[in-house]
Amino acid sequence: MLSKAGYPNGEGFPVFDMWIRDAIQPYDEAVQAAWKENLGITVNLKSADYAGFTAQVWGNRAAAIYRVAYSLDYFDPSTFLNIWRDGGRHPTEIPEWTEKYNIANSTMDPEKRFELLKQAEIDLVNSTVFYGVWCNQTYTLYPCTLGGNFMLPDRNGYLNAYALGRSAYNDLYWTNSKCRESLKG
Repeated sequence: MLSKAGYPNGEGFPVFDMWIRDAIQPYDEAVQAAWKENLGITVNLKSADYAGFTAQVWGNRAAAIYRVAYSLDYFDPSTFLNIWRDGGRHPTEIPEWTEKYNIANSTMDPEKRFELLKQAEIDLVNSTVFYGVWCNQTYTLYPCTLGGNFMLPDRNGYLNAYALGRSAYNDLYWTNSKCRESLKG
């Protein structure tokens, strides 16, 4: 892609800043080093507090690239894909992708929906609009004892209580911890 754009081996590619909300992390430095080593691109890391970052990235739209952390809002692939739609928080401005994503996200047949969302994710990654590095949060559920209203399907048959304004933290509980005893080490 760099060669096609007229920057073979990154030669002549402009230096730019990667804005980072809060402190620079080791993985930011690893990305910076990988771009330099593999692509010949120089990237400066620029840390900012929440207000300064927000003003620069979303207010002024002056950041060519930035890093933000996300975690799962609800149990569905759209939780991470939604933000990339044209006009969204991190708009891709790729109308063809947004159209395909909207079709996938509105498909009610679960098997077909997940197939279309998977392809939308692949297309987005291939567009090089974003990259995933690391997630500092993990979710581990052991359904052998999972109970509560959150486990009931919504009117469309999905286990997605978030859309109903309910929280998994309020509506999930362990009915019996015995099945998890084998996990203790």
